[in-house]
Amino acid sequence: LLKPLRTLHNGVRQISGGDFDIELPKRSSDELGQLIQSFNDMARHIRNDMKARDQLLRDISHELRSPLARMLVALEFIPEGNIRQTLKNNISALEQMTSVILEEARLDSPFGKVKQEKVELGSLLLEILESRKQSAPSVLICSTAVVEIEVDKERMKMALSNVIDNAIKYSKLEGEPVKIGYASDGKWVEIVVSDSGIGISENELPFLFEPFYRVDKARRYNSGGYGLGMSLTKKIVEAHNGKI
Repeated sequence: LLKPLRTLHNGVRQISGGDFDIELPKRSSDELGQLIQSFNDMARHIRNDMKARDQLLRDISHELRSPLARMLVALEFIPEGNIRQTLKNNISALEQMTSVILEEARLDSPFGKVKQEKVELGSLLLEILESRKQSAPSVLICSTAVVEIEVDKERMKMALSNVIDNAIKYSKLEGEPVKIGYASDGKWVEIVVSDSGIGISENELPFLFEPFYRVDKARRYNSGGYGLGMSLTKKIVEAHNGKI
C-alpha cells in the first residue's frame, strides 16, 4: 500500500538533489496515482523551463559577440584615459561571461565533447601561473612529482584557472600563499587548491556550482564576477569523468 509513497519520496529526493530528468512510474489511477502524475507533470515543466532558460542564454550570448567585437574595435579610436580603460574593462567582462555560457553549451552538445591528449600536470600548472605573473608569487605548487593526465588541455586549463583565481581572489592573510598540491594513485589524480580566505558556510556549499549563484560574503569583498566560473569548472571536470 505504501509503495507509491516510497516511490514519490525517492522522486522528491532526486528533485531536491537537482536531478530534474525524472519520470516516476504510475501504476494506479487512485489519489496516489494522481499525485504521482502531478509530480511527473511538475518535473517536466521544470525541465522544460530550464531548457528554455539555457537556450535563451546561449542565443543571447551568441548574438552579443558581434556587437562586443565592434565596440572593442571602436575603442581603439578613443584617446587613452580612464574612460577608455573603464569601457574596455566592462566589455572584457561581458566577453568573458558570454564565452563561459557558450563553452557550457558546447560541453552539452554532442559535437563539443572533450578532446583528450597527454599533458604533464606540473607543466600545465606552471603555464597557468606564468600568465598570472603579478599574482604568481602568492601561489605555491607543493608537489614535484611528474604526473601525466589525459585531458582536453585548454578546457582543463580553464577549469584549474577558475579555481586558482578564486583562491587568489579570496585569500586575505598577507604572506600566506595559495597552495596547490596533486598526487596520483595510478588510476586517479587528485588536485587540491587551498587558501587562507574567508571560506564558505556549510549551508551555502550545495549551491556553489549553480549558475549565477553568489555567496553573500563574496559580494562584500567586491570580488566581481557573475557566478558562472564554478558552474563551468564543474561541467569541465565531469566531462572528464571526474568530480569536484
